[in-house]
Amino acid sequence: DVAYIEGELLRLRDALAKPREVHDPELLSHELACLCCEQLGQRESLNWSSDNLEATIALPSGVKVAVHADSGQRAVQIWFEWQNDGSVDFKNVGKYLGPHVDKAVSLLRSAGARVEANTGYGAGAVKFSLVIPVQNLAQNMSTVAARLAEAVQGFRF
Repeated sequence: DVAYIEGELLRLRDALAKPREVHDPELLSHELACLCCEQLGQRESLNWSSDNLEATIALPSGVKVAVHADSGQRAVQIWFEWQNDGSVDFKNVGKYLGPHVDKAVSLLRSAGARVEANTGYGAGAVKFSLVIPVQNLAQNMSTVAARLAEAVQGFRF
């Protein structure tokens, strides 16, 4: 549909002209994931699902991050997950999971995110989710992306 395409092109043009004024969760979630992957040197690890309005970053280290656009809350949700893929002896990693989770959550909180679901770890896995309002993300995109990349790097055992 030509009208839809025109609307999307106008939305992208406005985002390019005034990036700090973008408050579209879909554009912001995609940009956040792209910047994070770029900082990690893992651009090929990024997948975008237009059906779910979600960018997924899956790394060989067992880290999976989903950055989801939530238009209803005018926010971007970040789901963080690490699963031991068996390449690391859990006995050697287990004692470090708690401090790594705390640091990752602290990094993202300092960038304006708030914990949405309880953090959890154990049995070779870590899961937590956070949410950041679009206004905070738009004003602090590079900081949030840097903190997210740093949190991901903390789970490279």
